[in-house]
Amino acid sequence: MHPKKQQYAQEIYRIIVHFCETNTQVKNPLADSALSAALGLSNEEAQKIINKILIALPDWVFYMLKPKYLNEMLGFIAQQYFLFQVQENIKDELFPLLLINFINSLLEALMLRYYS
Repeated sequence: MHPKKQQYAQEIYRIIVHFCETNTQVKNPLADSALSAALGLSNEEAQKIINKILIALPDWVFYMLKPKYLNEMLGFIAQQYFLFQVQENIKDELFPLLLINFINSLLEALMLRYYS
């Protein structure tokens, strides 16, 4: 993955962890983190999925964007990923297909939101 995209993936991960930490009301004693309690994922699993999403998104999505919209777009991606992951179980056999469908929908939403 391009170093810039890796940096963006880390920022999206940070946003999601922050969101989980500030919005997790119920503490799950079996969860090792707020992210695990909110999404049912380990930190490593979440990072791998976010990396897969950013690898799948075309580079132009990030590099043609006006710099003033970058943080907003990273927040939007984090929000959309969070909503997706809350609904889906990583252990479901259909998860890879659902992730591909999510990425396609996300790309369409990014194009409409930032490039139309």
